[in-house]
Amino acid sequence: PVPVAELAAAAGLERHRFSLAMRATVGCTPHRWVLRRRVEEAKRLLAGPGRDASIAEVAATCGFADQAHLSGVFRRLVGTTPSAWRRERLE
Repeated sequence: PVPVAELAAAAGLERHRFSLAMRATVGCTPHRWVLRRRVEEAKRLLAGPGRDASIAEVAATCGFADQAHLSGVFRRLVGTTPSAWRRERLE
């Protein structure tokens, strides 16, 4: 994980201004952007080669605290759970 303050410093902005600039440019906060990237990586791992990895392993690989954390974020952003999403892809 890269702290927002570190990203802001690299961009030459203070933290609040960096968050506002990112939201204006990308359409979401830095935290939301990171969560989206993690969920995209989880989708790739769930459906790609080596898709036999458990959801807990995918969660750990993608930087989530645990399987429940991945499942909650995944459901909020994708609209379904990782296991249901994986099943749909395998059918």
